[in-house]
Amino acid sequence: MREAEHAHATYDTPHLDAAGIVSRQQRESGDFYLLTGVHAGHQQQERIPAGSTSNSRPN
Repeated sequence: MREAEHAHATYDTPHLDAAGIVSRQQRESGDFYLLTGVHAGHQQQERIPAGSTSNSRPN
């Protein structure tokens, strides 16, 4: 979990106020990975049901 804490510390920097606020909300729901942008696409793919194609973006 130390890596997660390090990521949080990164988003708590003053010049990333917006990201810091979002990180707190995401941190509570345990989805702070979405903030990194690296796992954002992958996480969204998992969240979207396989049958629902109305909201899926063409990759």
